[in-house]
Amino acid sequence: MSSYLLNDQAMQDFIINGYLVLKPENLTEAFHQDAYNRLTAMIERHGNPGSDLLDRAPYINDVLNAPEVTGALTSLIGANHVLDRHCA
Repeated sequence: MSSYLLNDQAMQDFIINGYLVLKPENLTEAFHQDAYNRLTAMIERHGNPGSDLLDRAPYINDVLNAPEVTGALTSLIGANHVLDRHCA
């Protein structure tokens, strides 16, 4: 986990810009394209899923659980953080 924690420069970038661009190594371009296509189709058919996003699109958990994402969240909000249903 420690290798995925943010370094000082990344923390400064987040503070200055309010966001970070993370590129999880285990998520391929094909994964992202498939997720985009599936989410777009879902929203067109059913509208914004709101708090039901993770139930309707469980593959989003692959993003939220990627080591790069959990490392960044640990750096920003501490260990043992909890993502609520409205996190997405």
